[in-house]
Amino acid sequence: MRKKLLVLVVTLLLLVVSVAFVGAQEEIIVGLITKTETNPFFVKMREGAQAKADELGVTLLTAAGSFDGDNAAQVTAIENMVAAGAKGILLVASDTTAIVPAIEAAREQGVIVIALDTPMSPEDATDALYATDNFKAGVLIGQWAAAKLGDDASSAQIALLNLNPGITVGDLRRDGFLEGFGITLDSEQVVCQQDTQGDQALGQTAMENCLAANPDINLVYTINEPAAFGAYRAIEDAGRENDVTIVSVDGGCAGVSGVLDGRIDATSQQYPLLMASLGVENIVSAAAGEEFVQGYTDTGVALITAEPQEGIDSEGPVFGVENCWGEAIDGDLERAQELESSMMMSSDEMMMDFSGMDITVGLITKTETNPFFVKMREGAQAKADELGVTLLTAAGSFDGDNAAQVTAIENMVAAGAQGILLVASDTTAIVPAIEAAREQGVIVIALDTPMSPEDATDALYATDNFKAGVLIGQWAAAKLGDDASSAQIALLNLNPGITVGDLRRDGFLEGFGITLDSEQVVCQQDTQGDQALGQTAMENCLAANPDINLVYTINEPAAFGAYRAIEDAGRENDVTIVSVDGGCAGVSGVLDGRIDATSQQYPLLMASLGVENIARAAAGEEFVQGYTDTGVTLITNEAQEGIESIDSAAGLELCWGE
Repeated sequence: MRKKLLVLVVTLLLLVVSVAFVGAQEEIIVGLITKTETNPFFVKMREGAQAKADELGVTLLTAAGSFDGDNAAQVTAIENMVAAGAKGILLVASDTTAIVPAIEAAREQGVIVIALDTPMSPEDATDALYATDNFKAGVLIGQWAAAKLGDDASSAQIALLNLNPGITVGDLRRDGFLEGFGITLDSEQVVCQQDTQGDQALGQTAMENCLAANPDINLVYTINEPAAFGAYRAIEDAGRENDVTIVSVDGGCAGVSGVLDGRIDATSQQYPLLMASLGVENIVSAAAGEEFVQGYTDTGVALITAEPQEGIDSEGPVFGVENCWGEAIDGDLERAQELESSMMMSSDEMMMDFSGMDITVGLITKTETNPFFVKMREGAQAKADELGVTLLTAAGSFDGDNAAQVTAIENMVAAGAQGILLVASDTTAIVPAIEAAREQGVIVIALDTPMSPEDATDALYATDNFKAGVLIGQWAAAKLGDDASSAQIALLNLNPGITVGDLRRDGFLEGFGITLDSEQVVCQQDTQGDQALGQTAMENCLAANPDINLVYTINEPAAFGAYRAIEDAGRENDVTIVSVDGGCAGVSGVLDGRIDATSQQYPLLMASLGVENIARAAAGEEFVQGYTDTGVTLITNEAQEGIESIDSAAGLELCWGE
């Protein structure tokens, strides 16, 4: 899902590179009309529109209804914006039918009208639509609810807390939920329907009415998360909070926080900032005589839940927090990480004891000494001891020592290991040894570093290393501001052909907004992730390019080596260093200023989950295949607007190593 969303965003943003100059040519006015001013969804939408308008040098006018359903105010807003000379209007319609005559009048005067979030009725009443697939958003929570209830789904008593009649987005979400759950609107299982205007207070009143008439309700669909919070309050007041499942749509930060604390069981997350940003760009592109993108553009949806169900594609709370909109809630990321750690296994699974079953698990890391791998071994050994299995360990002599890792795989297979956890030094060269082990029935799970190809192993527990790079790249670009376009950059990489190194480096470049062949990349050196080699590499870079002022490093040992070289050159106050790992030593480097920002990952969790997965498979239990994201967090003491991060104090609470 993360890669799909990233590909979607990159593809869409390629649309209008050519329009960045138009604000200097003539005044372009763009209007944005939302349903209300206060809903965090529309707050984020305005932020996205304003940021893009500022970037492109155009004027943004905004307006909203007094409540969700206030069509009259939106009609007036359209008329006012047309009179003000707006080239185009972005509209989140409160009444998707009643607003159409006003849209038609605007379009007859040459004004572009783009729908955001909510398609009109008919949909082609506007020139374009940027929106969540609201029907799919409903389907996801309906399918999830049916899977969660299992055999009891056929007898569920359901309340539908809707929007208002005649509003397309409300009908789509509701009908999608019913489709996903496998029923129709006239089903006897739908025992109550109430309209809420998407409002928390009205949601509470609606739920109170439903419970008064139907006290056995055990499943509640809500049009959005404010309505869900209102419903929860009514359910809690009735003493039913442990008996009723609530599903919703939005994925705002408050809503994801509701998933964390159990008030909402599952929600479909959408992306309002992207809708508005792309809408502004499209209007400006058309006003500048460039290509205008017509029709529907899907801006993505993801199911967020702490209770994943088999066969239902979903993301966990960490993803939800990292991608939510609205005001971030302090501590939610840490709580999400803790919750995901615990939700990987049920309490029964945590008590599993495989002692006496003669299960052997191997762990092969790149090196013995890197604190990341030390912590990984600790996690693997602790889990092996807990489960009563034997752990064998091995490592290369240096980062890149493929031959030693091949030998270790062969030795562990010969020793009877049922499974091997592997942090590969060379993700391509190691594949034949992996294939040979798997042909003998040995499970091979990659930790931290995906193979090339990724499906060479049975499973992967890892940081999203591309995202780790993107985070530090975005942060560096924001920190440098206007000077980012002239930054002189050194890349202190791993070794050629190692996937994790390529992903982190390419993510950094993506986040910074350049490519590997950019003239701003003035030096590249391989470091094997080693501090001494990092120092030598940085000395070489500075000798050839003394004006370097931004350094990316593959990991924190390389960063510390780079800092020593920079300090020796008297440049420590002029150069920004970013890195990846988040070990305790690295976070301490953020605290004392040697590293400016780092992306923190969680090796103990990778190893612990890997040992358990192999043990369960060896015992005939279910084996979890494919990729499991173990999370990443940006650590810095120089927070940048629009870049989510935590400070070094919080990072030290989550770090690994001494």
